[in-house]
Amino acid sequence: MDLHQGKREQDSLAPMQLDRLTLEEEVASMNRGKGAQLLGVAVIVSALAIGGAWLMKQMDRNEAEGQAGAAVAALREQHLDAYLKCVVPNAPAEVLSNSVRLHSAIEALTERYQKAYAGTLDSCEPKLVGLVPALAAAPVSTALHPVMGNLKVAAISVQNSAEELRDYLADPARPYDYVEITAFIDHLARASAAYHKQDQVLRAEMVR
Repeated sequence: MDLHQGKREQDSLAPMQLDRLTLEEEVASMNRGKGAQLLGVAVIVSALAIGGAWLMKQMDRNEAEGQAGAAVAALREQHLDAYLKCVVPNAPAEVLSNSVRLHSAIEALTERYQKAYAGTLDSCEPKLVGLVPALAAAPVSTALHPVMGNLKVAAISVQNSAEELRDYLADPARPYDYVEITAFIDHLARASAAYHKQDQVLRAEMVR
């Protein structure tokens, strides 16, 4: 083989080697592109997974608070409203949450039955039993504890006012007095209206 022929063969191999190197570079470039794409997909999938988990937690929390709100509303109906319907039978539902109208309804009955009305109050009072401990056990979030605390205070006030009115009428040593009975009725009516108001506040906070 002469020198000219050898040089021609080397020159003919150069483009092939260049093409091979170019192809390798393209493959490497493509691989780098795929890597970036895979990384982007991984980030998106991760974000969706985190977002989905957060959404599920929010849904679970909202569902739990909705159930808690329904439970608290049921306590009002089972205890306070049941007691008031027993104390003032046939009174419209709107009377139960209005202190002025509730006061007038109870006052009319005490004026009619006077000391004998103690028997009605005594028979109705067991409906209030369990309200305070049930509220203490209600499953509400930590953020709602202050509002729940106000509802418990209102429940205790209702219970105490009901007992005071019943004790006054049941005491044979204390004659029926319009001024005294009016004060006891006012305490019970205001406490009951306050409970209804706090119950509405709590349930409004639960649905936010």
